[in-house]
Amino acid sequence: MDFSCDGHESALLDCRHEDYYDHHCHEGNTVGVVCGDIEMADCDGGGTRTDISGPLYFRRGSKPQEMECKWTIGDEDNPIGDNLIISMNYNGDDCGPHVNIWDSSSGEHFYSDDLCEYRKFALIERSSTQVDITVETHRHDEDIPLNGYYAIVNGNIESAPLVGGWDVSAINVTKECFHIQWSKLTLSEIDQPIRVYVLVVTFTKHHQLQVIGRIVPSNTSSTWICGLSPYRKCQVKVVAVDESAQLHKSSETFVTTEQDVPSRAPYFERHEIDEAGCLQVKWEPISEDDRNGEILWYTITYVAACFDGQAIGHEGNVTVDGASDNATVCDLRPGLKYRIGLSGTTSEGTGPIDHRDVYASCGGERTLTEINGTIQSPNKPCSYGGKQNCLWSITPDTISPTKWIWVWFIDFRLRYDHDSSNCRRNDWVGISTVDSGSETLLCRYLEQVTVLIQSSHVNIGFNAWAHGEGDGFSASYQAVQNDITSMYDDDKTCLAG
Repeated sequence: MDFSCDGHESALLDCRHEDYYDHHCHEGNTVGVVCGDIEMADCDGGGTRTDISGPLYFRRGSKPQEMECKWTIGDEDNPIGDNLIISMNYNGDDCGPHVNIWDSSSGEHFYSDDLCEYRKFALIERSSTQVDITVETHRHDEDIPLNGYYAIVNGNIESAPLVGGWDVSAINVTKECFHIQWSKLTLSEIDQPIRVYVLVVTFTKHHQLQVIGRIVPSNTSSTWICGLSPYRKCQVKVVAVDESAQLHKSSETFVTTEQDVPSRAPYFERHEIDEAGCLQVKWEPISEDDRNGEILWYTITYVAACFDGQAIGHEGNVTVDGASDNATVCDLRPGLKYRIGLSGTTSEGTGPIDHRDVYASCGGERTLTEINGTIQSPNKPCSYGGKQNCLWSITPDTISPTKWIWVWFIDFRLRYDHDSSNCRRNDWVGISTVDSGSETLLCRYLEQVTVLIQSSHVNIGFNAWAHGEGDGFSASYQAVQNDITSMYDDDKTCLAG
């Protein structure tokens, strides 16, 4: 129900309002009216915590106002330590509640996060005597609790003294998790009972050092850490907090999560056809954060493709060592369009494939000696593209001397720049004879056109500038031994030679 109040009403129902089930409010504008004390959420009442350590629990309630919880940790007027360690652990599939932490003394807002991925095991350390924590969620369907813990200590984790002979070990390792165990410290090893243990896990992600972990009660000697990436090398240690808020540190161990397939494809840096007609490929290797294992090899696949990447037959692949970042592919058929793919493989399989399109070159000069024949643009009947410089040398092998060569073009549609009518700035077909020393150029879109060349040897060239794709052309030729000039005196016939 929507209410619109001016401020002079004596009762809520005096305000303008719609029917009971009609409203236009989104959740951030809703309010609730309840009788008695308001419970913000199920969070053990929130409030101030001044013990050396304790749990922090949050679960959203069923009412709109039950979406957040607030705690104050420590007492700056009567501090028992100079450092605070806080862990926030969330086990949902999606991101968790939003956590904000302020330093009470300075007012600095030093932590803000939604507890996603590995940060679902957030471990925050702050040199302070008091902090304020707010946890809130706006999801209606969120019924997974946030389990946190805090410890007020003297000194910091890095400078904690090492307890000789106190080791930690991994007893179960998966692609995203590992299970760490340790022996409980006794009074024979330190002179105070233990309040909590702090599991500290450090690793590098996106070239930055990340710290996650958990705080667990003193009766615990093992726990899980999850949300990690596959093949992630982690440094692990346990820190004990005793009854006097002093820290004691175990030795360190290294744990690497299991391998998986790469989560990202290698990135093409360069892919081009060289003068020999071979495809030169160079790539940026898969990053450490995305390879998820040791890259055993990279694979370059190629398949001849037509419209919309549809395969038209010729295909293959080249595999190179995982330490490589380049490869050469020479098994390409002249003029065809190829869809090339690039992927990396670990012991667990092949990851995503990055695709590019490339056009093979014409393949050099072709000599045609038949009395009649056909020529067509590269990749016909599909579109042509890429840098092309093709040449067909037509020298019919006839018994009697060839006087004329008759060439007729159909389906002539070449890519062109609308800002230029100069054929040489566009893709073009050039027709010349050995004796003439000049070319007749055809470009853009043409209806059916016939060219008669008075010569026994004709060169037909095709040039494309790699600025895009075009439909191309098809042409047929016929060697003629008779004088046929008078037979083709019309506006669709070019006389050359």
